[in-house]
Amino acid sequence: MKKVFLLCVFLLISITLAFPAGVLTYEILRPASDPLPKDVKTLAFVYRNYNFKADSITHFYKYNDETFVDNEDYTKLIAESAYWGFRATVEEHYSLDTIPFVMLDETEGDSLRTIPPLTWDKVNLICAENKSDVLVSLDDITIFNNYETWFDGEKYNGVADISSFHRWTVYDPLTEVYLFEEAELDSLQAFETDYYLEQLVKSRLPHREEIMKVVAFSIGEALGKKLAPYWETVYREYYDSGTREMREAAKKVREEKWDEALQIWAEIQTNAPDKHKARAAFNMAIVHERLGLLTQALIDIQVSINFYKNIKKLEKERELAETLKEVLQRRKSEVEQLKAQNVE
Repeated sequence: MKKVFLLCVFLLISITLAFPAGVLTYEILRPASDPLPKDVKTLAFVYRNYNFKADSITHFYKYNDETFVDNEDYTKLIAESAYWGFRATVEEHYSLDTIPFVMLDETEGDSLRTIPPLTWDKVNLICAENKSDVLVSLDDITIFNNYETWFDGEKYNGVADISSFHRWTVYDPLTEVYLFEEAELDSLQAFETDYYLEQLVKSRLPHREEIMKVVAFSIGEALGKKLAPYWETVYREYYDSGTREMREAAKKVREEKWDEALQIWAEIQTNAPDKHKARAAFNMAIVHERLGLLTQALIDIQVSINFYKNIKKLEKERELAETLKEVLQRRKSEVEQLKAQNVE
């Protein structure tokens, strides 16, 4: 039995070391999917503030099978949170002073939940008052949720089921064109556990005010990422063990001594077995991406793939390298898109 146990431990260690173990974290700039025209310099944000009788359901929520009423008016909180989510994403590209928040007077909506577009006279008036080139309109937004808890024999589990609906229109008063339109229904869940039911309900599951604020913020943030380039945090795994040299290079990475790490990996490619050469080239691709040298990163990852082709036992690692190659190719394409969007 002892021999079997030791063999299992050895196999487990071998499998673990066959995949990247270190993690390099950094930010990359992503292009907008629906960029605003290049000549747009200033924006205004308006909330239409329609009140629909059907929205009364948002004041009701269920906790398991019991229905509760929440009479709190979250209208302004939701609208402002969506605004701040949008602003947080685009503020690098548009001066903070040029993204005013405008909340129109409340309007009673019909039973069909129709919201007519703003007239161009109204759009021009709002843009003129706020000295804005473009008007971003949050036409409609509603958020509602229910809670459910249960005991699994050891601890209490809880979930908040959240649904939301929103509608955006982006107006260009100069050309009288809708630059962007979107109507979207979405849902998500927040899952928590605790050994005490009271602690789960009061402290772990999100309260309704928090739900309204966070979901609305994310809706505004998502629009910002469609209209303007945005920063995204990426996590790249790299090989940090296997040989003394690989461990030393990993230490240099943690110290952000990129040139020294690259030098060690380059030396490994001249006098090591193919599997270490492949892993070293893989790591070089990641660091060159981190440094913004995508052409060199693509060369590195192709070198890695070529080494892996000679090692049938490391098929999973080769697949990992090919996946990274696809990511780098997409990144290189996105850099060209950013240039087209006047972002270097």
